[in-house]
Amino acid sequence: MDSPMRQARRRSRELGGSTSPPQVNSNNNVASSLPVSTSRFAASRNANTQPTYDFFSGGGGGASPPRSQPLQQSLRQSQAPRPDLQTENLRAQIKTLQYEVTSLKSEREFERLRHEQDVQDVRAQADADFKKAQ
Repeated sequence: MDSPMRQARRRSRELGGSTSPPQVNSNNNVASSLPVSTSRFAASRNANTQPTYDFFSGGGGGASPPRSQPLQQSLRQSQAPRPDLQTENLRAQIKTLQYEVTSLKSEREFERLRHEQDVQDVRAQADADFKKAQ
C-alpha cells in the first residue's frame, strides 16, 4: 500500500505536475504551484485594511495629489528655526544670574536665622549670668 505522500506525487505526475523540489522565495516560504483565487471576502478585507492617509502629501483619500514642493523644502519648513548664538548666550547668562540670585537669597535667609539663634543664645547666657549674680 502506498503512503499518502506517494499517492499525492502520483496524482501530481498524472495531472502534469513536476517532481522537482518546491521553490523557496526570499521570505523562506514555499512557493505553491496551486492557483490562487481571491474570494470576495479576502478582496474586501484587503481593501479595508489598506491605509487611507498619504504620508507624503499629508492628505487622506485614495490618490495622492501631485506634490507642489520638494520633500527637502517641506522638511525644512516643518523644523523649528534654530536660535542664533547670541540669543543662546543671553539665555545662558539669564539662567546663571537667576541661579546666583536664588542662592544669594537662600544665603541671606540662612544668615538671618543664624543671627536670630546667636541673639537668643546671648540672651539666655545673660539671663543665666544675671540669676547667678543675684
